[in-house]
Amino acid sequence: MSQKHVTTRVSEDLYEKIERIQQEEQTDRSTAVKRLLERGVGDWQIETAVRRYREGTISQVVRQNSQMFPFGASSTLLTSVASK
Repeated sequence: MSQKHVTTRVSEDLYEKIERIQQEEQTDRSTAVKRLLERGVGDWQIETAVRRYREGTISQVVRQNSQMFPFGASSTLLTSVASK
């Protein structure tokens, strides 16, 4: 898979948090940021799917974008998360 370059500015507080994570994970900053982005995007996908499930629009979303369920998440997972 080809990779794209992303550049962003962050607050000093967020930068320090990333540095702590980098040290804890014993990795370089780039790898730490990639892992955090992957996790954040995955969380966003799940939250969006749950919200759409609650709104009753999930079946349309699934037809339009099968990627809405990251990491093999299923409708069973959505049902259990949405009921909380």
